[in-house]
Amino acid sequence: MNQTTEDLGLTPSERYLGNLCRNSFLSLWSYPNPYTDRGIGESSRQGKELCDLLVVFGKHVIIFSDKSCEFPNTGDVNVDWRRWYKKAIDKSAQQIHGAEKWIRDFPDRVYLDKMCSQKFPFSLLDKGGLIFHRIVVATGASGRCESFFGLGSRGSLMLSPSLSDRDHYSDHELGGPFRIGRVNSQKGFVHVFDEVSLDIVMTELDTITDFVNYLSEKEKFLAQDKVLFCPGEEDLLGFYLNNMSQNGEPSFDLNGVEIEEGQKIFISEEQWDYYRSSEFRKMRLALAKDGLFIDRLIEHFTSYVREGTLAYGNEAGLTGNERNLRFLAAEPRIQRALMANAINQKITTTPRNVRTSIFMPSSNERTIFFFLLFPKEASWSRKRYRKERQAALTAYAHVIRFKSPNVDFVYGLATEPGTSSSARSEDLMSFDFTGWSEEEDEEAQILQKN
Repeated sequence: MNQTTEDLGLTPSERYLGNLCRNSFLSLWSYPNPYTDRGIGESSRQGKELCDLLVVFGKHVIIFSDKSCEFPNTGDVNVDWRRWYKKAIDKSAQQIHGAEKWIRDFPDRVYLDKMCSQKFPFSLLDKGGLIFHRIVVATGASGRCESFFGLGSRGSLMLSPSLSDRDHYSDHELGGPFRIGRVNSQKGFVHVFDEVSLDIVMTELDTITDFVNYLSEKEKFLAQDKVLFCPGEEDLLGFYLNNMSQNGEPSFDLNGVEIEEGQKIFISEEQWDYYRSSEFRKMRLALAKDGLFIDRLIEHFTSYVREGTLAYGNEAGLTGNERNLRFLAAEPRIQRALMANAINQKITTTPRNVRTSIFMPSSNERTIFFFLLFPKEASWSRKRYRKERQAALTAYAHVIRFKSPNVDFVYGLATEPGTSSSARSEDLMSFDFTGWSEEEDEEAQILQKN
């Protein structure tokens, strides 16, 4: 199914969210306004909307509920806040929890259209433990929020982790207007983004892996009950990106600072400003721009998969080819940039008649990616050339697995050498070696010698 602008959402705010998610998570894994078949045949011929946007990427399921609600103005900001919170956040969270329950109970009854004629393309069966990420996008309060907190406020909702459930409606000591804690303490954690933080988070974390890693680490960090409050989601993000773990990944590590029992920290509003103006961010943004080459490559293959116009492999269908693309899309932004730079350097420095390859580690230690430039012999037809190239990809993959016994998955991309090839084509193949046998070991040794 090809997505048009209208397919990205039913309302302007939903279409805006759809565009953000499509840019970050890419079109193959982002589905606006999915439906359930609940109610069909009873009082309606149409299904019921499951959520505003559903992202399914392997075991990760991200459920978005988007509410753009005008902030009331009765003259009493506390009354206005409670009314807005109920409509924009509380009800959205209820929709999300309902959607999660439906997916768990009826994983085969999710559809792409209101008539429920197009099944959701990927399995939602909880075979290996689905990981749900729940996100409320609540817009409409930033203007009043900015004026309420005064000079220095960006208009983003304050995070106050000690609040939960009905505290948002009461005179809790850490409560009050524009403060968010646990929306429902009896159910899964719900992330609340507003019109300020949504853009920032999804611009800085613009791959599925970067995004869900942040959500997961944020949940663990706030669950420790060490944070008193944070001025906004963007400052929490800045705190995360400003800190690096021992393996060089963003982290909520307190870097050895001991917090005594009963004490809590305050995350300052300078965290985002410090990160935004840092040299590290400038470097990261430059790398991110380079990594868009991989995004375009994924979307390029996706268009052929959707239309069924691949030169080879159409029989595998959308779900069969999705895994080939998912391994690339699972790479975080920095890794994509490193891969893109290595590929482009190989293309620009390799003569048209030379075969060469480059091997690149994945962010997953049990995966290796390789890129092959494979020239076409003058006597070969186009069909024979593609078959020879695919055979070479297969041989390379088996030799890689033989030389790297700790690797389970090998993925290869091949194209013609030369920067100005007028008939460039690409082959992308994946190999699952989790059941590697002694016989395959012997065959790989022969391939290596040859």
